[in-house]
Amino acid sequence: MMQPGDQQIETLMQVASLLAASGSTLITFVIALLVCVVICTVLMMLDWNRARWGALIPIITIGMACGLLGIGYILYGAAGSIISIDLDAPRVWLGTPYEALATAVKASIGVASGWGVIALTAGLLAIMLSAAVLIRLWLSAAGRRRARLQAATSGSR
Repeated sequence: MMQPGDQQIETLMQVASLLAASGSTLITFVIALLVCVVICTVLMMLDWNRARWGALIPIITIGMACGLLGIGYILYGAAGSIISIDLDAPRVWLGTPYEALATAVKASIGVASGWGVIALTAGLLAIMLSAAVLIRLWLSAAGRRRARLQAATSGSR
C-alpha cells in the first residue's frame, strides 16, 4: 500500500487549516459581494440613459469585482491544491492517520471550489459590464464635447 508523501501531507494540512479557519468567512464575503454587485448592476441599468451618477457606480462595481476575483482565486486555488495531491486515491490515504482529515477536506472542497467558480465568473462579468458602462459614458461625453465645439465654431462664422 502506498503512503502519502510529505508534500501531500503538508498540502492537505494547509488546505484543511484554510478551510477550517476562514472557509465560511470567505464564502460569506462572496455572498455579500455578490449581493452588492447585483445592486450596483441594477443601479447601472436603471441609470443607463440618465448617467446621473456618472462613473461612480461602475468604479465601485469594479472594486467589488476585484474582491470577488481575489476570493475566487483563493477558493479555487485550494481546490487545485487538493486535486494535485490526488486525494481521490483511497490507496494512498487509507489506513493512515490522515484518512479522516482527507475525507473531510474532500467533502468541503467541492463547496469551496463551487463558490470559487461563482466568484470568478461573477467578478469577470461585473468588470465587463462596468467597462461597457464606462465606455458608453466616455463616448457620450465625447459626443457632447464634439457637439459643443461644432456649435461654437459654427456660431462664430
